[in-house]
Amino acid sequence: MASFLTLLFPLLAIITVGPKTVAKAAPDVTYISALCGPKTDPNPPELSDRVFQVTALAINFTSPDGFGSCSAVDTEPVVYGFGWCPNVVSQQDCTTCLQFAQNWVLNTLCKDVYGGQITLAGCFLRYETYKFCDA
Repeated sequence: MASFLTLLFPLLAIITVGPKTVAKAAPDVTYISALCGPKTDPNPPELSDRVFQVTALAINFTSPDGFGSCSAVDTEPVVYGFGWCPNVVSQQDCTTCLQFAQNWVLNTLCKDVYGGQITLAGCFLRYETYKFCDA
Protein backbone atom coordinates (compact mmCIF):
# COMPACT_ATOMS: atom_id res chain seq x y z
CA MET A 1 0.00 0.00 0.00
CA ALA A 2 2.80 2.42 0.86
CA SER A 3 4.51 1.87 -2.49
CA PHE A 4 1.19 2.47 -4.30
CA LEU A 5 0.81 5.83 -2.49
CA THR A 6 4.43 6.68 -3.25
CA LEU A 7 3.70 6.24 -6.97
CA LEU A 8 0.27 7.89 -6.80
CA PHE A 9 1.36 11.08 -5.00
CA PRO A 10 3.62 12.45 -7.81
CA LEU A 11 0.92 11.65 -10.36
CA LEU A 12 -1.68 13.57 -8.33
CA ALA A 13 0.72 16.49 -8.00
CA ILE A 14 1.18 16.63 -11.79
CA ILE A 15 -2.55 16.49 -12.38
CA THR A 16 -3.21 19.17 -9.74
CA VAL A 17 -0.74 21.65 -11.21
CA GLY A 18 -1.71 20.91 -14.79
CA PRO A 19 -3.12 23.46 -17.23
CA LYS A 20 -6.34 23.95 -15.29
CA THR A 21 -4.49 25.65 -12.43
CA VAL A 22 -2.22 27.90 -14.50
CA ALA A 23 -3.02 31.55 -13.82
CA LYS A 24 -3.75 33.88 -16.72
CA ALA A 25 -0.82 36.19 -17.43
CA ALA A 26 -1.24 39.75 -16.22
CA PRO A 27 0.46 42.84 -17.65
CA ASP A 28 3.83 43.60 -16.11
CA VAL A 29 3.37 46.86 -14.20
CA THR A 30 6.75 46.72 -12.48
CA TYR A 31 7.97 50.29 -11.92
CA ILE A 32 11.07 51.23 -13.94
CA SER A 33 11.28 55.04 -13.80
CA ALA A 34 9.36 58.31 -13.81
CA LEU A 35 10.13 61.93 -14.62
CA CYS A 36 8.00 64.90 -13.61
CA GLY A 37 8.07 68.50 -14.79
CA PRO A 38 7.70 71.61 -12.64
CA LYS A 39 4.70 72.01 -10.39
CA THR A 40 1.95 74.31 -11.52
CA ASP A 41 1.33 77.29 -9.30
CA PRO A 42 -1.53 77.54 -8.89
CA ASN A 43 -2.70 74.30 -10.45
CA PRO A 44 -5.46 75.16 -12.91
CA PRO A 45 -8.18 72.49 -12.63
CA GLU A 46 -8.60 72.52 -16.40
CA LEU A 47 -4.99 71.34 -16.77
CA SER A 48 -5.72 68.25 -14.67
CA ASP A 49 -8.82 67.60 -16.79
CA ARG A 50 -6.85 67.95 -20.06
CA VAL A 51 -4.07 65.68 -18.80
CA PHE A 52 -6.59 63.00 -17.87
CA GLN A 53 -8.34 63.37 -21.25
CA VAL A 54 -5.16 63.16 -23.31
CA THR A 55 -3.76 60.18 -21.42
CA ALA A 56 -7.13 58.43 -21.81
CA LEU A 57 -6.94 59.08 -25.58
CA ALA A 58 -3.41 57.68 -25.68
CA ILE A 59 -4.63 54.57 -23.85
CA ASN A 60 -7.55 54.07 -26.23
CA PHE A 61 -5.46 54.36 -29.39
CA THR A 62 -2.30 52.49 -28.40
CA SER A 63 -1.99 49.01 -29.82
CA PRO A 64 -0.04 46.11 -28.36
CA ASP A 65 1.93 45.55 -31.57
CA GLY A 66 4.78 47.82 -30.51
CA PHE A 67 3.40 51.04 -31.98
CA GLY A 68 2.60 53.99 -29.78
CA SER A 69 -0.11 56.58 -30.05
CA CYS A 70 0.20 60.35 -29.80
CA SER A 71 -2.88 62.36 -28.93
CA ALA A 72 -3.70 65.97 -28.19
CA VAL A 73 -6.49 67.86 -26.48
CA ASP A 74 -6.46 71.14 -28.40
CA THR A 75 -8.44 73.33 -26.05
CA GLU A 76 -6.47 75.62 -23.74
CA PRO A 77 -4.28 74.55 -22.13
CA VAL A 78 -3.15 72.24 -24.97
CA VAL A 79 -1.79 68.94 -23.68
CA TYR A 80 -0.09 66.15 -25.65
CA GLY A 81 -0.01 62.53 -24.59
CA PHE A 82 1.79 59.42 -25.77
CA GLY A 83 1.22 55.80 -24.85
CA TRP A 84 3.33 52.81 -25.89
CA CYS A 85 3.13 49.09 -25.18
CA PRO A 86 6.15 47.17 -26.46
CA ASN A 87 5.91 43.39 -26.50
CA VAL A 88 2.63 42.84 -24.68
CA VAL A 89 0.51 39.81 -25.38
CA SER A 90 -2.91 41.40 -25.76
CA GLN A 91 -4.80 44.65 -26.18
CA GLN A 92 -6.29 44.14 -22.71
CA ASP A 93 -2.81 43.84 -21.15
CA CYS A 94 -1.73 47.02 -22.96
CA THR A 95 -4.82 48.91 -21.80
CA THR A 96 -4.51 47.65 -18.23
CA CYS A 97 -0.84 48.59 -18.02
CA LEU A 98 -1.47 52.09 -19.42
CA GLN A 99 -4.42 52.65 -17.07
CA PHE A 100 -2.21 51.64 -14.15
CA ALA A 101 0.48 54.04 -15.41
CA GLN A 102 -2.08 56.83 -15.84
CA ASN A 103 -3.35 56.44 -12.30
CA TRP A 104 0.14 56.26 -10.83
CA VAL A 105 1.62 59.20 -12.73
CA LEU A 106 -1.39 61.52 -12.42
CA ASN A 107 -2.43 60.80 -8.84
CA THR A 108 0.85 60.04 -7.13
CA LEU A 109 4.15 60.60 -8.91
CA CYS A 110 3.49 63.69 -11.04
CA LYS A 111 0.38 65.15 -9.46
CA ASP A 112 -0.20 68.80 -10.36
CA VAL A 113 2.73 69.20 -12.76
CA TYR A 114 2.97 70.45 -16.35
CA GLY A 115 4.53 67.29 -17.73
CA GLY A 116 5.33 63.77 -16.70
CA GLN A 117 6.18 60.33 -17.86
CA ILE A 118 6.33 56.86 -16.40
CA THR A 119 8.01 53.72 -17.63
CA LEU A 120 6.67 50.40 -16.43
CA ALA A 121 7.99 47.03 -17.59
CA GLY A 122 4.95 46.60 -19.87
CA CYS A 123 4.22 50.14 -21.06
CA PHE A 124 5.21 53.79 -21.23
CA LEU A 125 3.02 56.88 -20.80
CA ARG A 126 3.98 60.56 -21.20
CA TYR A 127 2.15 63.89 -21.25
CA GLU A 128 3.39 67.44 -21.79
CA THR A 129 2.02 70.94 -22.38
CA TYR A 130 4.28 71.33 -25.41
CA LYS A 131 4.30 69.42 -28.68
CA PHE A 132 6.74 66.51 -28.39
CA CYS A 133 4.99 64.15 -30.83
CA ASP A 134 2.83 64.44 -33.93
CA ALA A 135 -0.82 64.33 -32.99
